[in-house]
Parts: sequence; structure tokens; C-alpha cells
Amino acid sequence: FSSDEVRNVYTRMGDGSYDRTYVMPVEVSMEAVLDGEEFKWTRGKSSINASRSITQPRDICRKAEKMAEDNSTEFPVLVYLSAGYQSLIWMAFDIAYRMAVLNPDKKEYIAESKGVVLIDEIDMHLHPRWQWNIVNALKTVFSNVQFIAATHSPILFAASNDLWLIDVEKEEVNYTESRCGYDANAVLEIFMGAKSQNPETEKLIHSIYVAIRNKEEARKKLIASVSEASDLLAL
Repeated sequence: FSSDEVRNVYTRMGDGSYDRTYVMPVEVSMEAVLDGEEFKWTRGKSSINASRSITQPRDICRKAEKMAEDNSTEFPVLVYLSAGYQSLIWMAFDIAYRMAVLNPDKKEYIAESKGVVLIDEIDMHLHPRWQWNIVNALKTVFSNVQFIAATHSPILFAASNDLWLIDVEKEEVNYTESRCGYDANAVLEIFMGAKSQNPETEKLIHSIYVAIRNKEEARKKLIASVSEASDLLAL
């Protein structure tokens, strides 16, 4: 357990003021099914300042050791997932865990906890197909949480209609609505100031359009531009 998992408990005093107490968890109970067997165990510390945590009963540790030594053991599919899948799953696990630590009385309603979650580079390692769904997925699972996420992905700008964009590039912070309905290339060029094509390719395409509009020597310039473009594509 770390210091960022401390829960603040406020108690109203008789004079109208509040007394604040810091509570850090020293014990967590868990359940799991491994190789068809059900295990229940507790991992905790003898005190908040203890350097190591203790797992009781030890049967879960002995089972894990036997499984690791057995070549026929089939490990959970999570081990073989891509970095994008794993980062998303561990993010959900981490949020749910902290909800449980800070709101121990909610029990099975823990996902209904309220809060604010900050995520840096939410699109990190995520395939573009997942980027279209990540915002709505988090809001569905943790419906009472406000997410504030940093991103450089044009897909996330348009991934959901139920979000606000905060532009911090300029001196004055700018709040704008979602770009839902725009395609990723439009977001990239119009709102992010970047190009959706390689600049050299875009320059060649532009020269072809100019040559078509120019009636004089149109055929000569068009052939030369197409030949140059073909040479580039062949590289």
C-alpha cells in the first residue's frame, strides 16, 4: 500500500469545525479460482509502517508455486495479450482497486463510486479500433467518475459526443465541444494543425491539379508529375 491510497475521514466537532483523520488500508481480502480450486486469502501488514505484506493462508502461494513448476499449466490469457489490451485492463483494475480502498462500505456497488481520474496519454499502445471505443467504455463501467485525459490522438477528439476538449497549447485555456462527426483526417488538419499526408506527396498532387487547370503545356507537366510520383511510390 502506498501513501496515495490514504482515505480522509472527516468527523464533525461540536463547535462546527471538522476533525480530519488519515486512514490507510492495512488489509485486503481477495478471492480467485485457480485450476478449478477456489481460494480466499488476505494480504495485509501488521502495521502501516511495516516494510512487507503477509499473505494468509499460504495455500494460495503454494498453489501458485506448483502451477509455475508444471509445464502443462495454462496461464491466464492476459499474459499473452498485447500491450494495448493489458494497459486498458490494468487501468480498469487500478481504478476499481482504488475505489474499493477509498470506499470500503460500498462493497458490490463499488463501481458506482464518484471521483475524478486523471489519465496521461490515454491512447498509449491502443490500436485505432480501440481508440474509438475507450471513452464510452470507461464512462459505461465507471458512470459516476469524471475522466480528465491527455491525448494526441485525433480519433479521441471525435470518439464520443459526450465529452469536452480542453486546449492548453495557448496561453489562454480554451474549452470546446467534442468533434464527434468529423473523420480523423479532418480533426488532424483542422483542429490539430497537422497534415494527413506526407508533405512531398501532397506537393506532387497539388502540382498535378495545377497542371490540369493550366491548358498550356498541361500534357507535358502532367506526364512529368505522374512520372515523378511513380518514382517516389516505387522507392
